[in-house]
Amino acid sequence: MGRTALTTQAGVARISNALDASFAQGQGLQSGLRNPQAANLQTLGQFFSPASIDVGYFVQQEVNFNDRVIATVGLRADQSNRYADPNKPLYSPKASLAVNLANFDFWTYKVAVSLLKLRAAYGQTGGTIPYGVYFNPTLTTKISGASGTYNSPLLGNGSVRPERATELEAGVDAAFLNSKITLEASVYRKVVHDFLFPYNLAASTGVTQIGAYPVGDLQNQGLEIGLEFKAIVRSNFTYTEQTQFWFNRSEVTRSTVPVEPAGPGYDPYFGRNYLIEGQSPTRWFGSPLDPATGLPTPFPESQPRYQVSFANTFTFFKNVELFFLIHVKQGGYNDVLTRQAYDIAGTTKDWSQPATAADGTATTAGNLRAFPDGPNEFIQDASYMKLREVSLYYTFPKATLGALGRSIERLRLGVSGNNLVLVTPYKGGYDPEVSNFGITPVGGYQDLWNFPSARRMFFHINLDF
Repeated sequence: MGRTALTTQAGVARISNALDASFAQGQGLQSGLRNPQAANLQTLGQFFSPASIDVGYFVQQEVNFNDRVIATVGLRADQSNRYADPNKPLYSPKASLAVNLANFDFWTYKVAVSLLKLRAAYGQTGGTIPYGVYFNPTLTTKISGASGTYNSPLLGNGSVRPERATELEAGVDAAFLNSKITLEASVYRKVVHDFLFPYNLAASTGVTQIGAYPVGDLQNQGLEIGLEFKAIVRSNFTYTEQTQFWFNRSEVTRSTVPVEPAGPGYDPYFGRNYLIEGQSPTRWFGSPLDPATGLPTPFPESQPRYQVSFANTFTFFKNVELFFLIHVKQGGYNDVLTRQAYDIAGTTKDWSQPATAADGTATTAGNLRAFPDGPNEFIQDASYMKLREVSLYYTFPKATLGALGRSIERLRLGVSGNNLVLVTPYKGGYDPEVSNFGITPVGGYQDLWNFPSARRMFFHINLDF
């Protein structure tokens, strides 16, 4: 007889955020005052915004038929005072289906293949909107000592709507040889519709920018594979290897605005990201302009071709555990302004060598190049292999703890280290794993005097009572 299990979930979520901050720097400040007085007040700043309130309602129904077929459907409705119409809900449906063929009666390969689950899922979600982007902001000024406001060159968008993202995913989970080998593999395709972006306007219009404007559609698609292999399982020795492989490809599939720089960055002479239909928003572009299209010249992609990690765990005599993790990033280029900074400071490795015609125009202050090739000089391969983590632990058997064993269940000692070894062709800075503007794919991967990943060592004592 089959057994069907039903699981129903419903709920509501409410999130409120507000900003009320004061910054004061000076001498003789008194604590607790919103408008501090000081004999020598050097800096005073106040920042506040009304509360943004987001409310979500969700319901989900799961049907599990004997762990053979598992289906889920759900719906979420969101309202926010950041939407142009705060009373109009945004609906986001989702659905998934998984079929475990190995649990059906006709499956006769239990030893060789104990798990074979096929799964697919589809879902929608809405993005957030910065508070107040549908208003035309004003700026403060002082005229003859009196405070006032005037119109900003920025425009609000009175009909702004949240971004909409839809994702379709399919995959397989499998286990072989009594789960000695397990596999998880997924492919996905995610499309963001009407993604919001600041839209620059011609100065002749009297304004410079619309703060949030739906500029087009963005597609991400990729592959993720996880493989675990229990290579050796003995009473006094075990070895398990876990491999993760993944990559992502991005493309602007629709654009409603002219070519726009994307994300933070510097002069296009050094390389920038652009929103160009048919191109990845993380590809580097720069001078010179293509005379045929008037578009910037494309350079390599900042996203890696693929990434892979190898996690290895060894256990000796049940008490000694050795672990190390290797991470490989293949491809992906950084925009390395540190190269120019070295030359300006006179610390480039070839600073003392005479400049040649191929180096461009040399200054009288040594070997400073004019970099005639533009971004070609700065876009560098940021591939690497890192020994991401190493750890060694010893767990004392309870029988060896003596009198301590009455109150301590387990005593574990160990040492570990992070980022101990780096192998890379990167020559721009200290470390290819840097981003001048934080963890962001668009506008990230820029190296300007960035501090490298920290190399750290730890000593561990774990006590279980």
